[in-house]
Amino acid sequence: MKTKFIFFILLGGSWLLLSTSISSCQTEKSKGTPQEVGPSELVISEFMCFNKKTIKDGLNKSSDWIELLNLTKDTLFLEGYSITDNLQLKKKHLFTSGFILPESYQLFFASGEDATEAHLNFKLDKSGGAIVLRNPKGEVQSQVTYPKQFKDYSYLKANNVWQYSKFPTPGEENNAKDLISGIASPVAVLFMKEGDKIRVELTANEEGDIRYTTNGSSVFSASSKEYKKSILIDSNEVISAALFSEALITKRSVSAVYVDRKAHSLPVLSLVTDPKNLWSDSTGVFIEGLFKNYEDRSDSCERKASIQYFPTDGEVRQQAINFKIYGAGTRRRPKKSMTFKPRGGEMANWFFSSNKNEYIDGFVVRACYSDASRFKNEVVKGVNDIMDSDLLMQEYMPSVLYVNGEYWGVYNIYERKNDDFITAHTGKKVAHLLNGNTRQAKTVKGENTSYVAFLDEINSIDVKSIEAFDLIEENFEIESLLDFWVHELFTLKADRFNNRFWKSKEESTKWSYVGYDFDIGFVWPINPRTKKHFKEKDAAGIEMFGKCIQNPQFSTRFFSRLSDYMNFGYTQTEVAKILERADALTREEFKLDFGRWKEEFPKSLDKGDSQ
Repeated sequence: MKTKFIFFILLGGSWLLLSTSISSCQTEKSKGTPQEVGPSELVISEFMCFNKKTIKDGLNKSSDWIELLNLTKDTLFLEGYSITDNLQLKKKHLFTSGFILPESYQLFFASGEDATEAHLNFKLDKSGGAIVLRNPKGEVQSQVTYPKQFKDYSYLKANNVWQYSKFPTPGEENNAKDLISGIASPVAVLFMKEGDKIRVELTANEEGDIRYTTNGSSVFSASSKEYKKSILIDSNEVISAALFSEALITKRSVSAVYVDRKAHSLPVLSLVTDPKNLWSDSTGVFIEGLFKNYEDRSDSCERKASIQYFPTDGEVRQQAINFKIYGAGTRRRPKKSMTFKPRGGEMANWFFSSNKNEYIDGFVVRACYSDASRFKNEVVKGVNDIMDSDLLMQEYMPSVLYVNGEYWGVYNIYERKNDDFITAHTGKKVAHLLNGNTRQAKTVKGENTSYVAFLDEINSIDVKSIEAFDLIEENFEIESLLDFWVHELFTLKADRFNNRFWKSKEESTKWSYVGYDFDIGFVWPINPRTKKHFKEKDAAGIEMFGKCIQNPQFSTRFFSRLSDYMNFGYTQTEVAKILERADALTREEFKLDFGRWKEEFPKSLDKGDSQ
């Protein structure tokens, strides 16, 4: 029988750590040489990543904890041992003293504090991770890679299998009873067409009861039904299903609709959500509702959903997401743009070949709202690529969107233009990210101190001097700055609220630009807003170009670059090629799109042709 060395009292429903014989032993310098043991003699036996009420440490805090077990009949000295939650940092926490008695347990609090020797200098990640214990030689003694963890459930090894326990045993022999397998695999949904109906079969890998709904409502609601045999539904009905079992900590619902892939030449995204998230007067984000619902830009307007992705070839993929309305003017229109963020932090990169990351933190689906704006971003991105520009622009992919089984038209899938996007394309960590949309340059990340200092200095010196050009070059990646303003000038972009620039964490770094949202461009022969940029005498916010262009060296560089774009980028031949490629890819889909939204597009061309 294993010896118990940790004593607790039950206080207010929580276990409170009073003292341990092991901790008291550790306060005295241990004598003897640390014992070198082989694998499996000292092991990780149990741990908890989401401790709320299970146990408190000596600081009266509910810290994460890890339990080690000495399987030998000898005392094991811990000096030289190390434990880590980071596979790259092998000795994240190095033990300098202490021991564990024969066949005994010892508890360590992963609090991130060095309060006592019973504390480790890291915390555990409840979303999943790894723990590695090494002996003084650096050899792996015990290792566990663990999935998502849950509040006051421990993860322990019993009968040589790691499982969840609803009844943790910190400092005691593991309880092999009432263990839980944890998270069920999603219910598999199989669609089979039968005439004008769809037959649906639901299967699960684990034992339990499958329940479902067919109207997009939550499968956890009272309206759900128990699945007993295959069912027939209409082609646009939404199937939601989940496995119910007492052996599961959480129930995972899956929602899906039937999509006829042969009907579309583009990849298809299918959004499935509770209809109340779209159409409820109080919570529906697709309507004005009681609170101008679609105007809400806060995180509270995010709604839960799931998406299916049907590539032109390959397997169908699914992801649980949160979505919110994206954009400005299109919020009030039925065909809305949206931001999709994966629940759980990240998702596989299904779309963007130029993005170096295997995983992304979400994406944007932008409504191709009218013939007047459908291809403008594509033209600018295409020209930017032709010119091999240092100016960052989002990769995009044309697609078709379904919402709760209903065809919603042609959308472009875009990367999110945040710091992760910049790092993925440049390999640099972003320290500062600004929106140049006001006289003060709004801070998205980091701070704007160095940018404001540049504005103050450029406004205080002779702008025509060589010192002024040196100042510009010291603060900005010139090629990025020049290309940004070439696109602004050539498109006569009207949207001043979409201009971003950033700096990395590296020393001597400079500001670089991100160019995006050119759909409000190519509008007027002379755009008064753009003209205003060029005439500003003092630099402020985004309006610094008028100041810089007064410098002879900068002016020469700018007009040289503008000439390059006119001769090799924004030529009739190159722009026509870009439009022809985009049109060939989407022509048939835009005919369907026009049929869906023709009442919204009175000026659209009924043949679905590009502008």
